[in-house]
Amino acid sequence: MYKLKRFVLLISANLIRILLYTTATIFVVWLVFSDPARIKHDIKQSGAYEKFVPSIIDANKAPNSSSTIPLDDQDVVDIINKAFPPRDLERKTNIVVDGVYAWLKGNEENVKFSVDFSKNKSYLGDELSRLAFERIAFMDLCSQQPETFDPFTTDCRPPNYDIFAGQEEFAALIKSSQGFLGTTELNQDNLPKNNAGQNIFEQYYFAPRIYSWLHRLPFIFGGLSLLTIFGVLWASPFRRKALAKLGKNISGISLTLILTPLIFGYAIPWFTKNYSSGLGGSGAEVILNDILDAISKDFDRLMILVGSILLIIGILIILGEKMTRSQVSKYMGIKKRSGLVSSNGKISEVGLGKDIVPLQSSEAEKPPKPKSFKKSSRYKKIPL
Repeated sequence: MYKLKRFVLLISANLIRILLYTTATIFVVWLVFSDPARIKHDIKQSGAYEKFVPSIIDANKAPNSSSTIPLDDQDVVDIINKAFPPRDLERKTNIVVDGVYAWLKGNEENVKFSVDFSKNKSYLGDELSRLAFERIAFMDLCSQQPETFDPFTTDCRPPNYDIFAGQEEFAALIKSSQGFLGTTELNQDNLPKNNAGQNIFEQYYFAPRIYSWLHRLPFIFGGLSLLTIFGVLWASPFRRKALAKLGKNISGISLTLILTPLIFGYAIPWFTKNYSSGLGGSGAEVILNDILDAISKDFDRLMILVGSILLIIGILIILGEKMTRSQVSKYMGIKKRSGLVSSNGKISEVGLGKDIVPLQSSEAEKPPKPKSFKKSSRYKKIPL
């Protein structure tokens, strides 16, 4: 039994820190990615819906863009913002997130979702056409018929031109454009594909299996952590010392969990913010980076929260062990262990105190009187 306890203590003492840290980290990962509502919240907090329209405008301002729409015009920008309101974009994004999580949970064999932007594009075409031809209506007539006519670039109104028919024709042209939102319905079938003809979900076909294990790992590692804790307490010859050390270990791990995200997630980015010009790339890449940054910050906040809870638990264990200690002297019973107790007279102890070593003398306070022996009466007559 002694060798078994030594073996259990050796294994448990070495694994307890690793298992506790791993359990806390996996638990935070589970909190972040297990609930679609949290992902929806993080996407909203990233400001992705408010940045969608500016990313569209920047993309169409590119030198290789064939668009003649004056995207620097505030009236045009307002129309685009109204065509794609953040609330509508959030609702459509939530449909995609729900479809992905239904696949991850095993409710669907494949990812299925459908988002329709036809109403958005129709509103955009109607309003841009109205804005352009309202301006043309107040322009002077052209001196001659222009060879080409663009409502946004012309500086005069062609003679004998039907403005109302032109407005409807221009609106239909925007709605049927194959440039921006050429396909107004977004679903799993028209997602971008790699050279092998696979979309992102087909490339990561094993994601549902990982998601399933993500729900089990916190319980697996949590159970292993509890086993190591009980192993240390059971195998240790001094359980109170083992309990106090356990509280210190939990407190140390919790401080690591708190300080790591504080340093790498908040302190370092704060100190270096004046030395970086931000990420480049297209508007879509910037929005994706902002979403990932929001998820990362959520992870850091939860890591700090879990670390704080573990720190409180560790401190309570330390204080509980200390407050339940016996208040008698730690030298209690030293007389029996030292063998200094004398049977010859009264025990003399000097300097008894809670934390002072008691001095035990083997000599009596007063020398004992010699015992008097009386001669037995039947031996009195025997001559000596």
